[in-house]
Amino acid sequence: MSKVESLQDAIIGHARKAHGAESVRLLDDERLFSRVKAWVPTPCFALDAVLHTPGLPAGRIITIVGSEGSGKTTLATHILAETQKQDGVAVLLDSEYAFDKEWARKIGIDPKAFIVFQPESIQQAVKMIADMITDVRKAREETGKTRLLTIVWDSVASTPTAEELEDEFGSVRVGGQARALSGTMRYLAKKIAEECILLLVVNQEKERIDFYGLRSGGKTMVAEHPLGFHSSVILRCARTGDIKDSNKHILGIRSRITVKKNKLTGARGDAEMVITDEAGGIDQDASILAVALQAGVITKDRGWCLYEGKKFRESAFSTILDEHEKEIMAGLQEWLKPGEAVDAVVETEESEEKE
Repeated sequence: MSKVESLQDAIIGHARKAHGAESVRLLDDERLFSRVKAWVPTPCFALDAVLHTPGLPAGRIITIVGSEGSGKTTLATHILAETQKQDGVAVLLDSEYAFDKEWARKIGIDPKAFIVFQPESIQQAVKMIADMITDVRKAREETGKTRLLTIVWDSVASTPTAEELEDEFGSVRVGGQARALSGTMRYLAKKIAEECILLLVVNQEKERIDFYGLRSGGKTMVAEHPLGFHSSVILRCARTGDIKDSNKHILGIRSRITVKKNKLTGARGDAEMVITDEAGGIDQDASILAVALQAGVITKDRGWCLYEGKKFRESAFSTILDEHEKEIMAGLQEWLKPGEAVDAVVETEESEEKE
C-alpha cells in the first residue's frame, strides 16, 4: 500500500467514525448521491443535441422558464409521458388549474396512471414533494428496486405562499415566494439526489422592475435565485412564431429553447421546438430537420430542401425520414461528436442582455 492510499484510508476511516458510515465515499461509488440515476429523454431531438445528454437527469432539479404560450407546459407534459413509457410514476402539481386532459392524452399521457395534486400554497406543495420522497425511499427499501418518479410543478409563479392566503385580498408581500423556497430547496435538493426522482419546476418570466417601479428592460422570474442556484439545468422557452396552413390558419407555434444553465456537460445553445395539434404536441420530425439543416446533412435552396439529390418541401420531411432514417441519423450522430477545440469567446451577462 502506497503512502497516498494509506493516508486516504486514514481520512475515510476517521470520517466514518466521527460522522457516520454514509458521510464519505469515493467518487466511483455507485451509491454516490450526485451520480445521475436515470435519464428521461425529451421529445425534442434538437434539445438533446444542445444538452449533449440522453435527456434530463433523475436525481436533479430542472427549471423551465418562459413567457406565456411558449410551450413550457407541453414540454413538461412530454417529459411526464416519457416517464410513463419507462414504467415510471408521473406526478403533476397543478397550481394553475388549467391542465388539459385531452391535450395530455394526445401527447401520450395515460390518465389512469397519472397523479395530480393541487396544492394551495408553496409550503403545502413542498410538503407533498417531501412525502413522495419518503414513499419512494420506503418502496426502495422494501422491494430493493428503484423506480423512476418524475414530479412537475406547474407553476411556482402561480402558487401563493401560506402567508398570502392569510392576508387580506390585494395585500402585497415582496419576495414572499423566494423566501419560502430558499430554505426548502436546500432540503429538497439533497433528498431528490438520494433517490431516482426528477423534479421539473415550471416558472413564468416577467418584466424586471427597478427601485422606482419602472420597467428596467430585463427579464426575471419568481424565486430566481433559489431556483437558479439549485437547478442543474435551466431551459428558457420563447415563442418565435406561428405555424400556418395555406389559408393562414394558425395550426401551432414555433418556440426557441435556450439552455441557460447546464451543470451536466456545460454545453449551452438554442434548440427549435415546433408544437402542433397534428403532431400531438412537439413535432420530433421538425426538430430533427432543424438539426439536419444546421449540420448540413440536408441543405436548403430557396423554399426547397435537398437530400441526396431529392428536392422536397419541409412538410414532406417525414416521408424522407421514413425512407432514409438510418442514413440521416448516422450523419447527425457524426456531426454531434465533439470537434476540435477552438478559441473561446467570453460573453458576460451584460452582453447577453443586450442581445
